[in-house]
Amino acid sequence: MKKLFLVVAVIVTSVSVNAQRSLMGSHTNFSLGIEGSAPTGLFHTNGYKVGFGGSLQIENKQSVDLGLTLNIGFLSYGNNSTNYNYHYNIIPLLAGLKYYVSPKVYLHGQLGASFATLKLPTQNFTNTSFTYSPGIGFMVSQDVDFLIKYMGISNSIALFDNNGNFYYNQTANTFGMRLAYTFGK
Repeated sequence: MKKLFLVVAVIVTSVSVNAQRSLMGSHTNFSLGIEGSAPTGLFHTNGYKVGFGGSLQIENKQSVDLGLTLNIGFLSYGNNSTNYNYHYNIIPLLAGLKYYVSPKVYLHGQLGASFATLKLPTQNFTNTSFTYSPGIGFMVSQDVDFLIKYMGISNSIALFDNNGNFYYNQTANTFGMRLAYTFGK
């Protein structure tokens, strides 16, 4: 009899918790975004121009004001210096937390890795680096999301300056924006 009571208690508790989670808005949505990014510091000084790309993000709302995110993207930066013409491509894979300050404003922190390639006319360099990205976002409408963020990529791939000097293990820091359309709300 005690076992039957315990099983019934576990089932009732499980159903109750799932019902509360549904009422709190626990669900998963996807967003597809376009991104623009401006290099800073040595990354900018070495002649890299504005980067463009896109990203796919999954968010699981844990409560009304907290979401867990997983994001994968692609950013490409050109460098049209007088001596060289090459591209620096980054694929960031980031997991994060979204804290909703209000229904329309949130803080977003992400950590992960970036997989980078530097494409030169004669050879390519690749590297994987620790990446962090704090930001502040705005829900423009129910389906449109706008994020302003900083992205720091530590010990990134080699960088070349306008004189052809080679710098390895430099950081590649950027300020960027993401404009996304959200599915599954």
